[in-house]
Amino acid sequence: MFKKILFSTLLSILSYSASSAQEPKEPFTPEGVLAEGVDSTASTNPYTGESGQARKGTVAATLNNVALLNNLLYEKASPENELKIQKIIDAITPLIPSLRVIGVFDLFTVDEWLSTDDQPGRILVATLYIQQYPQNITPKNKQRLLQIRNTTKIKILSNAITKALIDHK
Repeated sequence: MFKKILFSTLLSILSYSASSAQEPKEPFTPEGVLAEGVDSTASTNPYTGESGQARKGTVAATLNNVALLNNLLYEKASPENELKIQKIIDAITPLIPSLRVIGVFDLFTVDEWLSTDDQPGRILVATLYIQQYPQNITPKNKQRLLQIRNTTKIKILSNAITKALIDHK
C-alpha cells in the first residue's frame, strides 16, 4: 500500500513538474493540477522553480480572509474585533508558504500588495509574507511599509509592520 501511494505521488510530482517546465500542450485545469478528491499536491512555482506542498483552497481562503480583514480593520477597535482579526491572521500565516510556492507573490508582487490605500487586509497579508521571508524585502517595500506604519491608525497593522521591519534587520 505504501509503495503504491509513494509511486502515485512521484508520478504526480514528475508529471506536474514536467508540464510546468515546458510549454503545456493543453491549458491547466483545476482537475489537471489537483485531481478530484485530492487535497494537496507538490507544486512548482512557475516563476522561481521553488517546489513545495500546496493545499487546495489556499488562494480562495486567502482572498476571502483579505476581504474579511479589510472590513474588520476599518471597524472600531474592540477586544472582540481584535480576536476575530487574530484568528484570521492565525489562519493566513500557515498558508503563506503555499502561496509562495504556487507563485502568488510573483504574479502579484509585494509592491502591488502594498500599493493600495483602501485594503488594509491586503497590506497585512503582504506584511505577513515579509515576516516569513524577510530576505525578499526590497528598499521600495521597506519605504512603503514605513509610510504605511507612520500614517495608519490601525494598530494591528502598524504592529505587524514593525515586526516585519525588525525581523528584516
